[in-house]
Amino acid sequence: MRGTVAFDDDIEAWDHGPVVNSVYAKYVLNGNKPISASGDFDAAEMDEGDRDFIRQVLMKYGLYSAGELREMTHRQGTPWRRRYKEGQKHTLIPADVISDYFKSNEQAVEPFNPSFSEDDFVGYRDEDGVLVLPKEWDDEAA
Repeated sequence: MRGTVAFDDDIEAWDHGPVVNSVYAKYVLNGNKPISASGDFDAAEMDEGDRDFIRQVLMKYGLYSAGELREMTHRQGTPWRRRYKEGQKHTLIPADVISDYFKSNEQAVEPFNPSFSEDDFVGYRDEDGVLVLPKEWDDEAA
């Protein structure tokens, strides 16, 4: 478990799940299209611990659809479920609520077993067959 806050922006409970409003505002025009790498971002400038944590999150949850991720966040007892109020788009989910939840419920949002094929993946498989996402974040491949 990471144990520190990864970014300063608030996380809010919106209708379809948790949202970081600044990220939403930046990418809202993409609609349901994939978000491509931003030219103003360089993963090499990130702290190695942050990069490793994000890599772990991508490997664990990156293969799930928006609908599957939504279902995970909407389960009983999740921070989103506890803070969401219908019709109130910007209800804050405090960082301590999120942290406490994951500390005491590490397996609570374990992914279910969706059906997917190899064509549903983006990235490449390393010599052990592990999917690596995204390729440019892998120090050995870069």
